[in-house]
Amino acid sequence: MSLTPLPPGGDRGALRRRRAVLYACCLVVVLALLSAAIAIRAAGSSAPDSSPSGAPDSSPSGAPDSSPSAAGSIPSVGVPPGISRVEPSTRVGPDRGAPQAQPARSRVIPFLSDLGPLAGGPDDMLIGAYESLSRGDCEGVLTSIAHPDWDEPSRSQFRSLYEGAAAACLAAFHNQPNLWSRAEGALTSAQPHATQFDCLDMAVYRFLQSLIEVHRQDPEAQLIKGNTEGGGPCPRVLEVIPDHGPRQGGYSVRLVGVNLPPEAGIYFGDHYVTVATQGGREAIITVPPVETALPGYSMDDPAEAVSSVCADGWFYGFLNCATFVYDGAAPRAGPPSDPSTSESAPVSPLPAE
Repeated sequence: MSLTPLPPGGDRGALRRRRAVLYACCLVVVLALLSAAIAIRAAGSSAPDSSPSGAPDSSPSGAPDSSPSAAGSIPSVGVPPGISRVEPSTRVGPDRGAPQAQPARSRVIPFLSDLGPLAGGPDDMLIGAYESLSRGDCEGVLTSIAHPDWDEPSRSQFRSLYEGAAAACLAAFHNQPNLWSRAEGALTSAQPHATQFDCLDMAVYRFLQSLIEVHRQDPEAQLIKGNTEGGGPCPRVLEVIPDHGPRQGGYSVRLVGVNLPPEAGIYFGDHYVTVATQGGREAIITVPPVETALPGYSMDDPAEAVSSVCADGWFYGFLNCATFVYDGAAPRAGPPSDPSTSESAPVSPLPAE
C-alpha cells in the first residue's frame, strides 16, 4: 500500500484518517492469522498424553512406544481442553480380553447319616450296604451287591435301590456322569411302599431321589456332600425320665429320643402305644402296669423288673432302646418311687408346637 505525500501546506486531518485506516487493516490481518493458527492446531495437533499432568513417565528409557497410536492402528483424534484421552487397554484379565470360564454352581446335598457304634444292627447285607454308602464308599456298594446272595427274588428291590444310590453317588461326587442313567432307572423302578422298606432303606431312597432331582434341575451344578448328624436315620429312644417307678403304672414319664416321627409307635415292653412327639425328640407316655408290659411279673414280686422302651421301626440292638425299671415290692434306695411325691413327677405335658 502506498501513501501519496501531502503537498506542502496540505490538510493534516486527512493524513490522520489515512493512518487510522492503515492501523485498522493491519489489526484485522493479525487477528485473522491468529484465528487460523488456533484452528489448525486444534484440528491437526497430536493427541495429548493421557497420564496425569506432572506424572513422571514410568516406561523404561529407550523402550519402544507400544501404544496403539504409535503402531498406527488408531488415528489421533483431537480432545477438548481439560479432558484426558483414555486409550483402549490391551490388558487381558478377568474383565477384559477372552471370555473367562464361569465357576460351576454349587449345591450342597445332605449325605446319609453314619450309623456309628451306638446305632448299628445285625451284620447283614443291607446294613453293610447302608454303612458303605454313609461312608462314601460307593464303589464298594456296587462290588458287594454283585454277590450271589443279592440275586434272591426277595432282595431284587433292595438290590436295585442300593445299586441306583451307589451309581448316583459316583456320578455326583466322583465325576462319573455316565452313571446318571443307571441311577434314574433304579429310581423309576423302586417301590418303597409296595416293598417293606425300613427306615434305612427309606433314607437311601430319599438320598437317591434328592440327587436325581438336583441333577435334573441343574445338570451342570457341582454337588457337594453336606454334613449330617451321626447316629443313623432311624427312630430311637435314648432315655426315660424318670427311669423307674411303681409297678402299678398309670403315671407319665418323658421319653427322649432322635428321629421320632410326629406320631411315634412305642413298645413299652410288650405294650404298644402311639404317642405324639415334639420336634422328633421328645414324647410323654403313660407307664403301663408291670403285668401289661412284662407278662409273667406280678404286683407282689419283690424283685425289680426291667422293661425295654423302643421306637417302632428300628429294634436292632439293645443300644437303640432305653430301659425303665419297675420298683420291687421292697422299698428301693434313693428318691421316693411314688410319682406323686417324687421330685421328677408329675411330668409336665409337652408344650404345643
